[in-house]
Amino acid sequence: MKAVKFLLAFCIAVFLANSVIVFGQTKTEIKPVNDEIVTTPTPIAEVQNPFKNQKDEKYRIGFQDTLEIQVYRNSRLELSQNVNINPDGTILLPRIDRPIVAVCKTERQLANILIDYYKVYLKNPFVNVRSIDQRSQPFAVVGAVEKPGSFYLNRKIRLLELLAFAGGPDVENAGSKIQVARVGNITGCADEKAETNETEEFEFLGYKLNDVLSGKSNPWMQPGDIVSVLIAEEAYV
Repeated sequence: MKAVKFLLAFCIAVFLANSVIVFGQTKTEIKPVNDEIVTTPTPIAEVQNPFKNQKDEKYRIGFQDTLEIQVYRNSRLELSQNVNINPDGTILLPRIDRPIVAVCKTERQLANILIDYYKVYLKNPFVNVRSIDQRSQPFAVVGAVEKPGSFYLNRKIRLLELLAFAGGPDVENAGSKIQVARVGNITGCADEKAETNETEEFEFLGYKLNDVLSGKSNPWMQPGDIVSVLIAEEAYV
């Protein structure tokens, strides 16, 4: 009988001890430390994306570009197609009885214009425009470089990176100077922020090759620029 009472008392003691431990742990988890206010982390969606293009940096359609135009909610009319920009900057599309000016517009702007035209034939049409071959912003690198040629880019670029596209200078033949021939605004789009020379149609800019390679001088390039790494002058002894 004494053994039964002892076992019963032991079980009650163990139960009470576990209850105290659990209760203590629960209280510890919810008790604030030093009355500090815990702030909620900012949701990921609200964090600003540093790589998001700004409004002024959106690509604008230019001459020689090829556009992919997709028309949705179109069950009977075959309207989706690829089109080339005409020399006058327009495109011709089926079911639209006039040329549509495409140059200097963003892809979204042109899509909105086409939606207004297709509303005559379609109910709530959705149009997507994508420039699949962007050849309106050429850059050329010639002279003493490893891979001279033309490069078509749809973003801003600095001189050093453009030299990298051309494989860098030819160390055996390159001299100490770089010459940039700037032909002006070749896109035909008015841009108040463009650093173009309005008084001259053509200008030459000079840079030292070592300054560019070291990053000391690394200017922004403009579409149409022709970069020439000058060949070293022959020295006679």
